[in-house]
This record gives sequence, C-alpha cells and structure tokens, in this order.
Amino acid sequence: MGTYSVKITTGDPKMSYGVGIEVNDKYIIEPQILNKNQYFTNSKEVVVMDNYIKVNSKCELNCQNYWSRINAIEITKSYFNFIIIYKS
Repeated sequence: MGTYSVKITTGDPKMSYGVGIEVNDKYIIEPQILNKNQYFTNSKEVVVMDNYIKVNSKCELNCQNYWSRINAIEITKSYFNFIIIYKS
C-alpha cells in the first residue's frame, strides 16, 4: 500500500503509432499519435489499488494504428525503489 511515482517511456524508432496509457485508471500518457523516432516520457504519483499498480492501454477512436508500446517503466517509493526495463 502507499503512494508511488510511476514513470513510463514510449516510442518507436521505425514507425508512427497511436498511444494512450493509464495507470490505475488515470491517464499517464494521454491518447496521441507519436511519429517515427519520437519518444514520450511522463510520470505520475499513484496510490496502490488492491495491492497492485495497474497499467492499461485503451483505444476508443481510430484504433487501426493504435499500438501502445512501453519502452521503460520506473516505479519508485521513498523507502523502496525498483526499476523494470523492457526493450522491444
């Protein structure tokens, strides 16, 4: 339980695509189009829900080229710090 800082980076060196990523049902990256080789990073303070931090992507309009990709996630708390890095 508690409050954590969640930082997410998304982008693709080869193609443009739509992205929209939520953490605990609140957008950390608002729905938008990222161009080829464009990267976007944002962070947000979140409160743990039911012992989980939930990362979700959803598309509501023009979903043909909507591929939410996560290049890196960083989750930190003052007394507890870990980093999860995923490279595609």
